[in-house]
Amino acid sequence: MNKTMESVTMPNYSYVFTFEEDFDGDESRKWFAENWTMSFYYISAYMLVIFGLQQYMASRPRFELRGYLVTWNIFLAVFSLWGTYRSAPELLYVLQNYGFRYSCCIPGPSAFIQLGHNVTEQSGLSPYYGISMPMIKTPQTGLQSC
Repeated sequence: MNKTMESVTMPNYSYVFTFEEDFDGDESRKWFAENWTMSFYYISAYMLVIFGLQQYMASRPRFELRGYLVTWNIFLAVFSLWGTYRSAPELLYVLQNYGFRYSCCIPGPSAFIQLGHNVTEQSGLSPYYGISMPMIKTPQTGLQSC
């Protein structure tokens, strides 16, 4: 039987936090699919702000943001380590049981529980961290260009 069509079991997590369990990955995916065009507005605003601030700050003394940037980078490092710690068991499980191609190309245990041909519900911790990481790193882009 094709592994993409059989019922899938998930790795056992020692503890699942409430915010991980309550996260609705399907709703997030739906929101992103419906609002993808908003990214063009955000990019335009970002470009205007960055280049506008560069012009504005050209004749002014620079801000001393080293402490804030160090704090932000420590937070990002801790969040990245935590996300890796929480997502790694799922990734290793998928790689071990289904292989590399399945982990990259086929929605499997890390994204869905599949029953036959029907995708029924979102599950696992990876959807939470898969959406949280890009969302939390977005402000970093603006901070690094200052």
